Amino acid sequence: MRNLTICATLVLSISSMAWAVADDFKQSFPIMVCSDGWLACLDGGDEFSVDSVTDSKGIFHRADSRVSFFTFEKLPNFSPFGNVSQYDGEALADVKEPAAEPKVERPVRNIEKRPKQVNEERKVTTKVVPSFMKEPAAEPEIIPEPEIIPEPEAVVQEFVPEPEVIPEPEAPEVNLDDAGCTDLILLEGNAMIGSLTSPQKTCLEAKISSGASLTDKRNMSLLLINNAENSKNYDDWSGLVDRHLQRIDQSDPALCMKYAWFLSKKGVGKATKVIKWSETALENKHVWKGADYKKNVYMLYQLRANAANKLWTSAEKKLVEDRSAGNQSKADKYRGQTKNYSREWLDYARSSAQNIKNPMALCVSATQGDMAFCKD
Repeated sequence: MRNLTICATLVLSISSMAWAVADDFKQSFPIMVCSDGWLACLDGGDEFSVDSVTDSKGIFHRADSRVSFFTFEKLPNFSPFGNVSQYDGEALADVKEPAAEPKVERPVRNIEKRPKQVNEERKVTTKVVPSFMKEPAAEPEIIPEPEIIPEPEAVVQEFVPEPEVIPEPEAPEVNLDDAGCTDLILLEGNAMIGSLTSPQKTCLEAKISSGASLTDKRNMSLLLINNAENSKNYDDWSGLVDRHLQRIDQSDPALCMKYAWFLSKKGVGKATKVIKWSETALENKHVWKGADYKKNVYMLYQLRANAANKLWTSAEKKLVEDRSAGNQSKADKYRGQTKNYSREWLDYARSSAQNIKNPMALCVSATQGDMAFCKD
């Protein structure tokens, strides 16, 4: 019986405590915190709201509290710069406004009066709207005044007469036909494009045959040779070169080599002249330097050896047709030339590190298989 009494007492005590806690909560956080029915108001400079927050220990605080009164920890309203949540309800244009309800006066809750201080000013309760519900005031539109553009001042231009243009005197045309062939520098430009006229060529030929100096003859002859080459008149060119080498000057190895190469295309009948002008060019090979020397000397040895081979081949054909002593002597003579010229060609090819295949083959052929003669 005693135990039942104790249990009943505990149940009543717990119930009393629960009702006490519930009653204290209602007094601390009433549904309407303001006497006039607003959910938020200012009372003595403090803003009151029905919302509440709790700290980590579950202790309730007002929503406008920034830190916990007991633990000094940050509360959700710690920062005053929070973003306004977006409205996710229906648009106002689509929602019909409800009919106005009759105004019902709400009862005023009695608030415990606080002791008044001396000369205390009367407190005024002011209705406030939370900051997140306030709409920013529309800034007045500023219409800029139109810019006044001044009219351009009239500028009176002074008339200045244009200076008289005096045409330059035209250079008189030079007629080379009238100039004759005295000025060789003037004629050289036409010779380089192969456009010397017949009177000019006749004039040059007459001076070459006259008593002009050897230097002038050489220069005039080269003008005629260049004109024939640039005009692609190779018949005239070959005659002019032959006359130049025979009668005027043989010191130009390039001209001698070019003439020997030209004659090498004319067959065995020009082979003797090929050998002659190849050897003449070799006598003046010191004029060339570097790569030109190496290439041109190799070419001259080749032209000479091939020309001798043509003469030997032609003599061997005649010997087969006629076994005469004269034909045998010519065949032996030209075979000896071919052997010696091919060996000189082969030696130079080896010393200058150039192709030895062709000179080696010609050397072995001319010696009729004597490999010892063609070895190093």
